[in-house]
Amino acid sequence: HFLPSETAPDDPGLAGLIATLEASGFRMLVRRHRYRLPVLTAAITIPETELTFDPITGADDPRLVQVFREILVGSLDAHDLAALGRADLDMVAADTAREYLGLDPVESFFLASDRSGATVGLVIGGLRGVPENGVASFIGVSHLHRGQGYAAQLLGWITARLIGQNAQFLIGETDDDNFPMAAAFTRVGYPHTESRIDFVRELAANRH
Repeated sequence: HFLPSETAPDDPGLAGLIATLEASGFRMLVRRHRYRLPVLTAAITIPETELTFDPITGADDPRLVQVFREILVGSLDAHDLAALGRADLDMVAADTAREYLGLDPVESFFLASDRSGATVGLVIGGLRGVPENGVASFIGVSHLHRGQGYAAQLLGWITARLIGQNAQFLIGETDDDNFPMAAAFTRVGYPHTESRIDFVRELAANRH
């Protein structure tokens, strides 16, 4: 269920819903920004980049788990942090790769490399649901290459690719507290249109 983007955390209706869920054994994990960009009317900025983007060779491409290992280090994503609290980095990286491969076609995974050939990040995206909807499913930058504006470059590249595939609306999400990724969405021109709150069951979260 998505909330209007302007819904405040202390909104009475929202506070009542949170209290009801918490009384039922749930805990609020994170609130997320959801973006929906109308291609024909939005002011879109595609950042310049010298990165190259190559598809992974398949679900067994060893570079996929490796780049997830690097992205998970220092991640600001609440789901990543929760997973890392339950298992080690290698296991979480492998599980994360399997999760995204189960959600998105392997053809929509692209590794971003710099001029030296080093892999700096991963972007996943494609047309989803109906032909006019393009989804930036995942944008991740290796902890070894952060602070260079790569998140906006990855987002800009997949944005341009989806527009080239005739997407009319582009969709993305990030945690409220992931300020670098939120800044990337803003830089490219994605408007924050909705918010989402993710809950977890306390028993499931504590069983390890």
